Amino acid sequence: MPTYTIHIHQGSRTNSHPVDLPDVDAARREAIAMFADLARDIADELPSHSDWRIEVIEPEEEQFLD
Repeated sequence: MPTYTIHIHQGSRTNSHPVDLPDVDAARREAIAMFADLARDIADELPSHSDWRIEVIEPEEEQFLD
């Protein structure tokens, strides 16, 4: 199974989460679910954090979701 890397950015900070998933669609769903969980945790503060961003990097190092 390929390893996709999900990067969650807040300003200059980046957290990387490598995950083994069967395909691009599964990686996209995983990234959205991760961001939804994160947004739920910081929902009250989210408007003051406009520098949040999420991206998914394919095993070949190509970005496909940003």
